[in-house]
Amino acid sequence: MVPMRRKGVMMRKRGLSIRSLGVAATWVGLALATGAANAVAGRPQPPRLPVPVLLLGTFHFQDAGLDDFRPQHDVDVLSEGRQAEVAEVVACLAAFRPTRVAVEAMPERAAELNERLSRFRAGEWELPVNEVYQLGFRVAARLGHEAVYPVDAKGRWYEPYVDPEEYSAAIGQEAELAASEAPWLAFYDDLYAHHDEMKTRQSLLEHLLAINAEDEVLLGHGRYLVGSFKAGRGEDYPGVDAKIGWWARNLRIFANLQRLVRAPDERLLLIIGAGHLPILRHAVEASPELDLVEVREVLRQGCGASDRAPGRERRRPNLGPLARVRERLPIH
Repeated sequence: MVPMRRKGVMMRKRGLSIRSLGVAATWVGLALATGAANAVAGRPQPPRLPVPVLLLGTFHFQDAGLDDFRPQHDVDVLSEGRQAEVAEVVACLAAFRPTRVAVEAMPERAAELNERLSRFRAGEWELPVNEVYQLGFRVAARLGHEAVYPVDAKGRWYEPYVDPEEYSAAIGQEAELAASEAPWLAFYDDLYAHHDEMKTRQSLLEHLLAINAEDEVLLGHGRYLVGSFKAGRGEDYPGVDAKIGWWARNLRIFANLQRLVRAPDERLLLIIGAGHLPILRHAVEASPELDLVEVREVLRQGCGASDRAPGRERRRPNLGPLARVRERLPIH
């Protein structure tokens, strides 16, 4: 499927790519040059460099039936072939060198998860199918981490809650919404079914690259902006209000990510259901403290072997907000 492109939304921030040779000197030089330019231009200088964050959106390796769309195709992640694909992805993620691996689980499960991680590292526990274990645990263990960090959160809705479908029925808006929204709902059902089928035909790395592409992330987010979202009239917005909980949940997840930044040299990896990406991407890209690292920069064929090769240069992720400030300044 060719991703739909939306006019005006494909403007990308451009960062600076720095090679590993002379990284420290280059960063210091950049900071000094930026500071001097800021002084000339009268612009304030960011107080510190942003922390790289890699957001890996994924399908649920073992669907729990909690989402509106129910997958029709299973992927046997424990098969020999798929385990090789998991190992390839894990090698790529480990090459990113995250200092903390965050996963989609509630924070109160931290002790349980990390006890299991300890047993896995000791060779005393076999990993279940879930991506928290197959990807999160494997990356953490490969890097010698003693903990993963569950960052999921519960949403919060307006009270009292007004059901948008009941509201539209009460005011006679059902037929109007059905006529305008049914084609979009059918489109998204077909899109989800397409992704569900493609995960069986693509390698794990190929599929993760596809669903993490920015066009696909934005297109998928559109599902929350059609259908019952439009229920309401005048100053009533029950359709909008019904989505508040989803936005709140994702912003709380973002806040939990922020809480993991405890040192200036942190590098965060979050493994989470792909549906969470749009709001999380927006928050990370807008944050002056965090720098979004694109999945396509990390997931590469053979990346694990190449990044372990002696003398191989490794790209540092772009500098995010600091680089954007520098680009706007007259550097002489």
